[in-house]
Amino acid sequence: MRVLFLAFAMLPLWAQSFEVVSIRPHADASRENGKIAARGGMRFSGPRVTTRGASLESLVTFAYNLKPYEIPESGWPKWASDPYDVVAKAEGDAALTGDQFRPLFQALLADRFQLNFHRETKEVQGYLLTVAKGGPKLKESAPDAADYMSMSGGDHAEMTVVGWTMARVVLQFSSQLEGPVLDGTGLAGTYDFKLAWSKSNPVYPSFFIALQEQLGLKLEKHKGPVQLFMIDSAVRPSLDR
Repeated sequence: MRVLFLAFAMLPLWAQSFEVVSIRPHADASRENGKIAARGGMRFSGPRVTTRGASLESLVTFAYNLKPYEIPESGWPKWASDPYDVVAKAEGDAALTGDQFRPLFQALLADRFQLNFHRETKEVQGYLLTVAKGGPKLKESAPDAADYMSMSGGDHAEMTVVGWTMARVVLQFSSQLEGPVLDGTGLAGTYDFKLAWSKSNPVYPSFFIALQEQLGLKLEKHKGPVQLFMIDSAVRPSLDR
């Protein structure tokens, strides 16, 4: 199924564009083995947002809150990874959250990058999260528990979660596995847990084994529909001096 969009077509009626936008070549960009390397990040400060080394792909990913598995492996312009420094300010003085900045970036992409896209639904390999034999090993959250998550990476990864629903859990697991995860647990509360695993260190279990041993949950392969974000056209932005 193919659905066409202009980049700004999904904006809510109240959304406005940035009041001021500056797009410049990334100051720290360098070429390594013929490829552009960049140091970057995104920082919010009140009504302002500053990005360093942002590419078309990273801007689209942020603006539309895309998951890794919603981004096709092909179809992006050849220059989609070129880095830019973007400084923008919303109208007024109120501080905006990341989610409140997203529609403003959608308008920016439509204006400065002339972005057009469509979404295509495709069956892809993913996972179904279910309760393992023996039942879940999750702690129910306190009624006043604040929503919290921390994660350490590297050879030994550890995730600590407080006050999460299973809907939040499967979203996080989707990002971790770079594939869609559906909730088949039937668990309707909010939960606290710690999960530790490693991709390569034999001292620690793999993600799948850790999930079953530590949380009493398991992942099974499962195909399901995903809406892919397909670029129809885009142009390099005009740059500011």
